[in-house]
Parts: sequence; C-alpha cells; structure tokens
Amino acid sequence: IAYSEQDSILYISSGSETAGDPIIAVAHLGAISSILALNNFPSTTPTDPAIDLSDGFDDTEKKAALKTGESQTSISGADVSAVTASGPYTLNPEATLAAGFVYVFGNDLNELRSQIQSARQQTPFNVSKTGVVISNRIPEETDLLQNAPNPFSDETIIRLDLSEDAEVKLVVYDVLGREVDVLRDEYMEANEYFIPFNPNNVSSGVYFVRLITDQKTETISITYIR
Repeated sequence: IAYSEQDSILYISSGSETAGDPIIAVAHLGAISSILALNNFPSTTPTDPAIDLSDGFDDTEKKAALKTGESQTSISGADVSAVTASGPYTLNPEATLAAGFVYVFGNDLNELRSQIQSARQQTPFNVSKTGVVISNRIPEETDLLQNAPNPFSDETIIRLDLSEDAEVKLVVYDVLGREVDVLRDEYMEANEYFIPFNPNNVSSGVYFVRLITDQKTETISITYIR
C-alpha cells in the first residue's frame, strides 16, 4: 500500500510482480485530509500508536484514523487496510455537503492514473469545498440569533439570517454602551451567516451584539468568561 502525492492516489497491490493481481486505487474528487496505511495484524505494537486492528476497529480508532493527516502513507510485506478522508468540514444547520471519490483497478499505476484523470474530468457532481458549509436556503425573515456557545471563553459564533440583500452593521457593545468590535459593516446578500467573535483585551461580563439594517434593528446579549 502506498500513496502517490503527485496524483493524490492511494493504491494497494499484492506486492508481487508475478502474482498477476490488479492494483486497486482510491482517489478523492475533492481535498484530502487524511491518508492512513494500516497493518491488519501487527506482530508486536500497532503500526499507528492510536490504532490496533488486531482487536477490531472501534469508533475511537475510526475517529483517530480520519484525523491522522499524512503521517503514515505506506506499508509493505503485510496484510493491510487503508483509510482516506476528505475535509475538514463544519456543517451549519440545514446544510448539506457532497464528498466524492473514485475507486478503480488496473494492471499498473499508469492505467490507474488514466482512469482517475478521466473520472475527475467528467466531474459527475460538484464536491463541497473544505471549511464551513452553509445552507442554500434563503431565510424567510431577517433575524439575529443567539450565539453559541454561550457563555463562552474563547471564540463564539453569531448566526445572522438575511431574508434580502441589505446594508448590514453588526456591532458589539459593552454594558456602558461603548463599542467593542465591529463584526460587519458592509452590503451583504440574502443568506445565512455564521460570524465568529473573538474577544480581545476585554474583561469577563455581559456584552451586547446589535444588528442594524434597513429592515430592522435587533440586539442580543452574550456572556464572556475569561
């Protein structure tokens, strides 16, 4: 089992030139976040410290495999398994994403590359970009929703629904009415937005986030704990 970084292809073969078995490969249509080669029957210690397949493949090990990156992309002379992953993604409410991969086999790596290149050029569907995935739904009304988490000690996310395009001003104030941060002051299209707020050099306490548009003015309170 090995990984061709040039083509983003993970391929598995018998390892014997005389075996006559085809090479199997997996290639993602989008970004790859993890490639992991695993020894199914490690003789002493697990191939990866967090994963030992000799006693099964539990949920904790599956999660670790999806986050391994490219720390271990090849194994030879063993019965093997492979894990590949796309991402990372953050799904917001009512959002959907599409992740795609190509599964092929052939007699050599060049044949695999040709098949995979052809499949990628066909683009049977559009895969989601990594990062935050939002819903395509246009909100029925403009609304400023409560942040999450709340209370928060680091970053919090404020959800803003816009039912139509508008000039938007989104400002954070302290309890004395002093401006702490301007999160948005621009023209924005109708959509759902998830806006981060990172408090800098402010004390613990209650703060107010105010939304101002031509349609409405709305305020929510948020609680910061250092």
